[in-house]
This record gives sequence, C-alpha cells and structure tokens, in this order.
Amino acid sequence: VERMGGKVHIPPHPINARVVAFDRFRHEMVTLGMSRAIGDWYHGEVGVIAEPIVDVVDLDDIIRQDSAGAAKEYFVVSACDGLYDHRTKEFVAAHLAKCFFAEQECHPVVESVNIIDLATPTKVAGYHDDMTLSALRIIL
Repeated sequence: VERMGGKVHIPPHPINARVVAFDRFRHEMVTLGMSRAIGDWYHGEVGVIAEPIVDVVDLDDIIRQDSAGAAKEYFVVSACDGLYDHRTKEFVAAHLAKCFFAEQECHPVVESVNIIDLATPTKVAGYHDDMTLSALRIIL
C-alpha cells in the first residue's frame, strides 16, 4: 500500500486501522477501514485487495451426522466483521437460536436489530457503521 502511494494508519487500538489514499476523482484524501476493501476501486489503486473469510459447510455431512430420520432445523448467519468486532459468533448464535427455535416469543428480524444494537459501541450513540446481519432458517 505504502509503496503504491497510500498510507496505513494503525492507531493504538488497531481495530480501527485504516488505509489513507488520494481519490483522483474527488481530488482529496479518503480513508477506508481495513475490512471494507470489497468493491473499493480507489484503494485498489494503492494495493488494497479483498480476501473475505468464507466458511463452507457441506449440508450432506450434516444430514449424515443427524440421520435419525426426523426433519432437523438449523439456521445460518452471515454477518460482517463490524458486528464480530464487538460480539462473538456464539453471542449472535445464542440470541438468534431463541427466536428460530421458539424458546422466546421474538422475530428473527427484530432480534437481528437487537443484536446490532447490543454490538454498537456505547461511546457513539446511533453508531451502526459496518454492521450487517442476515440469518436464514433451514429445515433438512
């Protein structure tokens, strides 16, 4: 990044590390959170590349493991690092499981909003920057 003309800013708390580069269309310096490289053309010019973390789960393996014959219920969560910077995957799963498996009267969409609110830094009211959550119920 620096060899190509950009700068890397790593503050004392590295969770907010940023790439600083000149945007030739806006004619100004712009910053990019390290996790937001996907689809960012300007920062690609200074060497920022997107390498997302992808976990692949083979549903056939799950069916073989739970071969009792009865339908099984699962759910899948896709969320961005902005959420996981502040909450663990176990926290997210536990909150959504209550809705998907009827342990509590709640709707998964409402609970998703609650999870994001619970992950929001308390120092910044209304902060929801870079927090995305999608959940899907699966019955096999």
